[in-house]
Formats: sequence, structure tokens, C-alpha cells
Amino acid sequence: VNITGGREMTENSSLADADGILLLLVTQAVELGTSGLEIEYSNGKEEVCAIFNSMAIGIASLPTTGEEAVALRNVLYSHRRKSLTLTIASQQCVKLTVKTYDSFGEIAYRVTIQKIVQP
Repeated sequence: VNITGGREMTENSSLADADGILLLLVTQAVELGTSGLEIEYSNGKEEVCAIFNSMAIGIASLPTTGEEAVALRNVLYSHRRKSLTLTIASQQCVKLTVKTYDSFGEIAYRVTIQKIVQP
């Protein structure tokens, strides 16, 4: 799997790899038919929810100090001012837009997923 501007992802890629954890979560969200993700801190964990219009469903819970959560926060924070294009397992391209917001004094992330129609 390929991330535009990044390196090739393979089956051997670590989930702690920033691109790998984001790719896994976005792939899961697209397979569920969602329009985005929200990542917020709650009780020592980064809670990841898939967004269906105005409804959210939890799809992951990562220990805040764990490698996966740290990697995910780093990649999201680094892309908050520029969009990112991913090619996921279904060979579908999606454009991600990352925004940050304050959630009870913590930085939270909202990732909008937009499918790219290929000619």
C-alpha cells in the first residue's frame, strides 16, 4: 500500500509506524463507509471513532503512552495544515484533511475522508 509523499507500506510494516497505523484506521473507516475519524484522549487512551454523518462508533482504543498512539498523534499533527492522499488496500484513493480542536484541554483530531474518483 502506498502513501503519497511517504514510503511503500508492506505486510511487514510495524503498526507503530506512523503511516501504518493511520493507514490501518483509514482503511477500516472506508470499509465501514464512514466520512471521517475523530481521535480524542479519554482516561489514558486515545479513542478512535469512525464518523457516520452525526453518529460515531468506536473502532480503536490505544494506550496514550503506547508506540501506536504516539505515532498516530505525530502523523496527524504533522498533516494538520496540508491534506494527505492515501491509496488503500482496495486500490481506492482517498484524500484526508486533518483538523485539530480542543477537547477539555487536550488536542483532539478530526480527519475528513474524501474518496477520489479516478478516471
